[in-house]
Amino acid sequence: MVKWQARYPKAPHPFVLGLSLNSGGQVSAGEKLSLGVTLLGRATGTIPYWVHVLQAAGEQGLGPQRVPLALETVHQECGPGDGDWALVYLPGETFEPQPAQHPKPPPVPNRVRLRLHTPLRVRRGGRHVSAQELAFHDLFRTLLRRLSMLSQFHGPGPLEGDPRTLVEIARGIAWQKTDWRWHDWQRFSARQGRRVPMGGVIGEALLDGNDLVFIWSLLWFGQWVHASRGASMGLGRYEIISEDAIS
Repeated sequence: MVKWQARYPKAPHPFVLGLSLNSGGQVSAGEKLSLGVTLLGRATGTIPYWVHVLQAAGEQGLGPQRVPLALETVHQECGPGDGDWALVYLPGETFEPQPAQHPKPPPVPNRVRLRLHTPLRVRRGGRHVSAQELAFHDLFRTLLRRLSMLSQFHGPGPLEGDPRTLVEIARGIAWQKTDWRWHDWQRFSARQGRRVPMGGVIGEALLDGNDLVFIWSLLWFGQWVHASRGASMGLGRYEIISEDAIS
């Protein structure tokens, strides 16, 4: 068993914000908005602070016109990916968060459909990888680096295993069938005072589950941490759809 550690220029954020590609960016007065927040590692104990932060952000206002919002409710998923949500906060009432739980990967399936819901922005050779060029190892290499950073700064320490071996395994894995496309996306940056590009690859592809045995737990966990540049802002969110578990 090998533990590996690398040096990074800065710590990653221990959270992932939800991002909807269906929003046109326009919000009418009185309209309700939903924001997803996934807390990672030791940050799972900071939910009360997030309530305060969201309240303050709403009062300050969002977007270039600083449109004010009021926090109405907070729901928490009882188990990662189970779709069961509990109401844990209403303004003026006692805050009752649920205990944090960790994702548990199921058995490796025979076939996997990997569906990218938000743009995946990865670079190879100093430039962004296009939908036509995207290889499995592009996604996995980005995911592995992100998991390593999160584990180092916000988790139990360095990941176990040899990263070179894991990357070589990923290089030997090919998409079975692909339906990728490039999706242009922008967000307003208050710090920069302008809109910044967040476009990337979305779509889906099939994989042979037998190829994924040695990296399955990492790939499964990546559904919550995302795999992309700008992951904390919601980019690189993917879903794994499993079929017929391998016995």
